[in-house]
Amino acid sequence: MLVFFVLALTLTREVAAYAAGERAVGPTIDSLLTGLGLILLITFVLRALLDAGGLFTSQTAERFLVVPLLTFALTPYLLVVAWYCRREVANIRRQVRLQV
Repeated sequence: MLVFFVLALTLTREVAAYAAGERAVGPTIDSLLTGLGLILLITFVLRALLDAGGLFTSQTAERFLVVPLLTFALTPYLLVVAWYCRREVANIRRQVRLQV
């Protein structure tokens, strides 16, 4: 629910930047996003301080490390796909020049 709220605020901020008469909306949305970020940071710090034993468990480490590990595991695949796409585009350009 929170992700959709932040997404809606961010999209509203971007749309308001292009609206002619809505210049005051941008700083208000920035303030809301900043406040939300501070609330989340303070909540995390308080929960970590009040339950420090629950923070340093294997289950928490697994949940915390899954995203970075999957990101690093996906990076070589993305590099191979980018290389393959560049190669295919070059082949298509070469074929188009030969046919013209």
